[in-house]
Amino acid sequence: MGVPKKLKVEKPVKLIFVGGFLGSGKTTALAALAKRLIQQGMRVGIITNDQTENLVDTIIVKEMLSGLGVPVEEVVEGCFCCKFDELINQVEKILAHNPDILMGEPVGSCTDFVAAVANPIKIHYKDAFRFAPFSIMVDPKRVRELLMGEVKSPFPEEVSYLFGKQLEEADIIVLNKIDLLSEQETGRLLSNLADKFPAKRVLSISAKAGDGVDRWLEDLLSGRPGANTVLGQIDYDRYATAEAVLGWLNGAFKMAALEPFDANEFAHILAVRLREAFKRMDGEIGHLKFVIT
Repeated sequence: MGVPKKLKVEKPVKLIFVGGFLGSGKTTALAALAKRLIQQGMRVGIITNDQTENLVDTIIVKEMLSGLGVPVEEVVEGCFCCKFDELINQVEKILAHNPDILMGEPVGSCTDFVAAVANPIKIHYKDAFRFAPFSIMVDPKRVRELLMGEVKSPFPEEVSYLFGKQLEEADIIVLNKIDLLSEQETGRLLSNLADKFPAKRVLSISAKAGDGVDRWLEDLLSGRPGANTVLGQIDYDRYATAEAVLGWLNGAFKMAALEPFDANEFAHILAVRLREAFKRMDGEIGHLKFVIT
């Protein structure tokens, strides 16, 4: 990090960051929050993040918030932690739109966010920003697999270690995708998360269906200070191993057809075939996203 640049703000901007493992639903959740904030008359900006270029997240967020005037920027080829100066550059672009709320989504393999990102912002830009409680979003399947050990994980132990560290630095643990669960199973997973992390606030939502999102937003806007839990210790060798096994494939491809076709149907068939191909190789897809334009 070089000399901190000066940022111009008319009033302190609320920062809402939502972390969590690959595929937990962060992008859909941010869009759901943004829509509600806009309905309340607030101006919102979003910064996406991934380990490579051509971010599908950016396209998806822009599409989900189309026509609402939400500026969207991205930090590519590395996590917020490793690209802090680039993050501040993108924040500056969003600030040109005078937002009330600035939202961000760290890459799904990120942990140690509070020490590497939140604290430097608090130190160098303490008058410009106020952190909302830092949320970590979790997928029910990954909770059973990586935290509870009820399902055999295809990932090595280091990935479970990373998953646990993400939860350790949360202010709020958000169990997503409850539209896929029974009420009894939702309660069981919430109880398990609360037992393992008694100091955390634990909530359940369906970002897709909207259940619980308003209650979560109330907590984010409560004025309670956030991003305060610095990890006591982290084994960076295990962390690096976890990131290494979570390999990324990123590509942009051109398609041509002799006659019109249903792009949604094509995308569904492609996703299913990729899933089945990986199963045959005893492989695991941490996260799969694509768009057809």
